[in-house]
Amino acid sequence: MGKSGYLPDISSAFAFWRSYAVNCFDHKNYNGATSGLHNINSLLTEDYIISVDTNKYNTQTAENIFYHCGLCGKEIQSSNVKVSDILLTPEEQIISGKKTIKKWRCVVCGKWVALHRTSIIKTRNESPYYRRVVPECPTHTVGLADRLNFPPMFGVWFYNFLEELQHALALYRIEYIAQNGEDMQDIGFKEKEVS
Repeated sequence: MGKSGYLPDISSAFAFWRSYAVNCFDHKNYNGATSGLHNINSLLTEDYIISVDTNKYNTQTAENIFYHCGLCGKEIQSSNVKVSDILLTPEEQIISGKKTIKKWRCVVCGKWVALHRTSIIKTRNESPYYRRVVPECPTHTVGLADRLNFPPMFGVWFYNFLEELQHALALYRIEYIAQNGEDMQDIGFKEKEVS
């Protein structure tokens, strides 16, 4: 689907709502800042829209932990591992000075693996990595703790959403240039220069 008629309008609208959202955030107008980001998101087509879903976001940003089985060489996700205290033989108890040892059963080879001989691998997400999903906006609660905790929580959410939107717009512009051979024209709103 071509974007030639739609793009000049989206360029000026995007600039307006971005400026509006940032100004509202600077003035601690959290509802206005949230509204500005959602308005930017609504300007994008379905191919570029940012999903607002806390569960999906948490799944994508979760740190994955794997247990490496030294017997079969496979990596087993931690959710499939149950560590148990295994009673040692009398000879092993005398040698180790312990009655039990922590082991886990590999779901691939079925053998028991000593926890202290297991390599535990943690995977981290790359940064920056654009997921095209953000969690729901934090909400105010009643109490003194909210006055201290809400502004920084909101700030993290706000800038995370804004970065995702900026990236989506960049991709949108790249597609526009590929289809039309030229960049978008900004025919409307101009941001004020901040001194």
